[in-house]
Amino acid sequence: MCIRDSLETVLTHFSGLSGFVFAIDPQTATQGALDRTVNVFYESTPWDQVVDEMLSHAGLEWSLEGKVLWIYSPGNGPTGDRNFTGDPIKLRL
Repeated sequence: MCIRDSLETVLTHFSGLSGFVFAIDPQTATQGALDRTVNVFYESTPWDQVVDEMLSHAGLEWSLEGKVLWIYSPGNGPTGDRNFTGDPIKLRL
């Protein structure tokens, strides 16, 4: 894969290929980290290594929970168990 685009666009492509859903910390999103241009060229590389390298170059961290890949600035990551309330929803974008 060889891509030169914004980190947000690259993650969108990756989401379509992998089936992961990206959840981005709102503070991180407003800091402009996702607007940074990245050059991506990987071949036969584990997906988690690709994500780790792309996000670490942008100063971001990530964690995986099921099919949700959480993206956040250092210190803003998810902590502890999350308890969700309410009915499940479906979003079609």
